[in-house]
Amino acid sequence: MNIPIFNKFQIKNNVEIAKLNVINSNYSKDLIINDLTKSINSIKAQFLNAQEKYSLLELNFENQKLSFQKSEEKYKEGLMDAYTFFVVRNNWLQANYNLISSKNDVNQQVELLKVLQSEF
Repeated sequence: MNIPIFNKFQIKNNVEIAKLNVINSNYSKDLIINDLTKSINSIKAQFLNAQEKYSLLELNFENQKLSFQKSEEKYKEGLMDAYTFFVVRNNWLQANYNLISSKNDVNQQVELLKVLQSEF
């Protein structure tokens, strides 16, 4: 036995539930898009920072290299003591290590950007 009054309430309730489900799915979609946009912008900023850091470390490396070369000449001529020479040499080696590490960071960010571009 079907009572039309009660069937209409079920249909009305089902329609309202479907409308709410559409609103919730749109909200979820917007949240996902916002999260992805935030992640992409963060990766882009990290890439730009890594590039800037690399260029600054490259300049530092060149300066440390020149300092080491001048100090090496002074050390060979006896104008500089061994301790100071080794400090300058260690600074140059540290600058070299920092440069290589920064280059690896840049390469990592480049590969991450490639993965993101291939997915979209």
